[in-house]
Amino acid sequence: QGGGATYRITSQSGVRVWEGPIASNERVWVLPGLYRVELVRGVGDLAPFRVDVQTLPGIATTVTVSAVRPAPSP
Repeated sequence: QGGGATYRITSQSGVRVWEGPIASNERVWVLPGLYRVELVRGVGDLAPFRVDVQTLPGIATTVTVSAVRPAPSP
């Protein structure tokens, strides 16, 4: 989630399934298989990331990405 951030979801064979914003609690429906989810264009200080996800039949797969920022050094 991120105002204006763009995510890309591709299948294992490289076919682009989705590219666009995804808000919190939104769903992208796909068939069971292996997919790659990546941040294509971030807004502000979003760090780029990429994660491979396996979806299973009959189950909603949730991907949550969070970052913990270390305290600034003196």
